[in-house]
Amino acid sequence: MSETLRVKAIELVDDAGNPRGFLGIDEANHVGLVLRDSKGTARIGLGFTDKEEEASLALRDSEGRDVVVAFVDREGAGSVLLNDNRGVRRIVLQIDSEGGVHMGFYVSETKAPLMFKLDRDGIYEGSFDDPVCFEKPKMTLVYSEKKNR
Repeated sequence: MSETLRVKAIELVDDAGNPRGFLGIDEANHVGLVLRDSKGTARIGLGFTDKEEEASLALRDSEGRDVVVAFVDREGAGSVLLNDNRGVRRIVLQIDSEGGVHMGFYVSETKAPLMFKLDRDGIYEGSFDDPVCFEKPKMTLVYSEKKNR
């Protein structure tokens, strides 16, 4: 009996022959796992790309829209994106490659009226923008634990 199975892909099918899971390497050389619901919609994706050196996990709703996405990039920065039921980004949590912590709350895909950042040295920055007028922050906070700042 062989102890190793060597294949490029494994496809899991239900009793009717419908694809429900995939583990393998695609044409772009991405390694991944995809799990589908009974309607064939990809609900969970786990993958790694050699080119971008990025590992990711996506949890999707019944329409296939990303709801929770977590990834780690080549510099070791980790992020979690939370989207609403339309697939629009609403919350981003991130630890950057220098150890800074970022948090943003979005009213649309590109407009984040509430942002926070805490770096390794304990310097805190936050801003609140009026969600209607994005020309300048209504309030900006900066806090430092260091006495010489």
